[in-house]
Amino acid sequence: MSSLVELVLSNNHLEGDLTGIKWRNLKNLVLLDLSNTRLKGEIPWSILELKKLRFLGLSNNSLGGKLFPQMETEMPCLNALYVNGNSISGELEFSKKFYERMGRRLGVWGNPSLCYNGDEIKNLRDHAPFGVNQCKRMKAVTLA
Repeated sequence: MSSLVELVLSNNHLEGDLTGIKWRNLKNLVLLDLSNTRLKGEIPWSILELKKLRFLGLSNNSLGGKLFPQMETEMPCLNALYVNGNSISGELEFSKKFYERMGRRLGVWGNPSLCYNGDEIKNLRDHAPFGVNQCKRMKAVTLA
């Protein structure tokens, strides 16, 4: 399995979750597409072991949890990430540089509980995550 470079299983009825997979055994994987496969659960931390991965497609499943900001540094070759149409939640915590690197190859729309920090990516109109709302911040109020 360590010589496998591309794994495309999209549009199959696989079901299950990603936690039992030994990602370190797929260390040469460059392309992983598991879109439309009825996956559930969360994206496991161990997926960060795919250091050579360039394309990660997990769209249109039932995945929840958060996206790891460490994807930016632990997966340095990643230049296309598609997790649209899931139940990913929380705040996207990527840097301006990450959004620039991804460009329009960052598919995160269709995750209603996902938001991004607009302060982190000011002046990035062309790279702001499409279909994701800016996180709402509570403003401090001083009571006299």
